[in-house]
Amino acid sequence: MDERELLAVTGNAYDAFIHLRDAVDESLAKISACARRVSDSLIAQLLQEGDSWRERLLGLVLGAMRGIDRFYNSLIVSLHKTGGITIVPISAALAVAVRDCGCQYDRILTASLDRDRWDGEIGFALDWFHHSIGISDSPQESVGPNYGQDYSKHLSFYTKLNGSITTG
Repeated sequence: MDERELLAVTGNAYDAFIHLRDAVDESLAKISACARRVSDSLIAQLLQEGDSWRERLLGLVLGAMRGIDRFYNSLIVSLHKTGGITIVPISAALAVAVRDCGCQYDRILTASLDRDRWDGEIGFALDWFHHSIGISDSPQESVGPNYGQDYSKHLSFYTKLNGSITTG
């Protein structure tokens, strides 16, 4: 399955993963129905080179289903290229990769990110990511300043989703 076919099959399922409120189960079912036909290389491509937040969110959900640790390097690349809506979800997925899957993290990997970009969304997400992996105190705000995404909801979602399908 290529990117064009994947986007046609899944439609706007990615919308449910912005705030994790409505239609999450239906959207997951739509993505799950084709997930086994999506290659790891396409998932990495969506994360690293997606044209927009839509492709990155779709790649993130597929990567989490497959196993977040398999896409750790792609998530780091994506965080450096991302903007807006995907900052909090990618940071939460990175926390799962480090905390639950044993991926190695060093602050140098995110040191060059501009914490003030996107109205401080990057700084907010990094603070929560660092807290989630046990290297900083709990931030005061629980909802991102730019898109109003609740970090803890995303952390819980990607924790549950991690490795929920296999490729066999």
